[in-house]
Amino acid sequence: MSIILNKEVTTPIVDWFANNIESIKKDLKGFGARQISFHLGYVLILAELQSLTNKQLHGKDFPMENLKRVEVELREHFNIPKDSKYASMGTLIAYSEKGYLCRTHRDKTPDNDHCHVRLNVLISKPEIGGNPIIIKSGRYFDKHEKCTYPIITSVKENEPWICLASEFEHSTTLQDGDTPRIMISLGYNVPRKILEEHGYLKAPEETFKNTAGDYDDTI
Repeated sequence: MSIILNKEVTTPIVDWFANNIESIKKDLKGFGARQISFHLGYVLILAELQSLTNKQLHGKDFPMENLKRVEVELREHFNIPKDSKYASMGTLIAYSEKGYLCRTHRDKTPDNDHCHVRLNVLISKPEIGGNPIIIKSGRYFDKHEKCTYPIITSVKENEPWICLASEFEHSTTLQDGDTPRIMISLGYNVPRKILEEHGYLKAPEETFKNTAGDYDDTI
């Protein structure tokens, strides 16, 4: 069952970007942000928010409590164990504009017993494109057809989805329009058995091997 997050929780984060994005573009380091060169178009990552090492945001009125509320709701909805460790890049927010396109990729596998899982939600959705695509098969996954996962082509604003980022290739559709795409992405290393129990993944016939191209800083 899908859910829609309450805008009372997410709007303060959207408004914060509207008030600060030009300053962020001029001073990425000052906001603890960076750009991803291999994503087409403009995308800015405000990274590792959960670690509190991003001291650059202190004094900039970032609505951290709202972000924490989003995390609690998504973890509960998708049954992510409380003791799950954060994955590479942890909790981040990606801001992108017209022309953005995430190339098809798969993230690094933590180990044979865990998957890199990302809980994503668009708190601001562009007029055209920017939808997530998750591919369950392809040249890297031909022997894993018993794994089941939907190909997502459209989500509503504030409608979260789960991406098994280390299991399946994923990307986005080309973004257009004046409304920015703002995505909260929460990353965890989750035991495979937990994902199987909740129907997110059916166990493959053999141990999954991380043979595809790996990118530690993709989303």
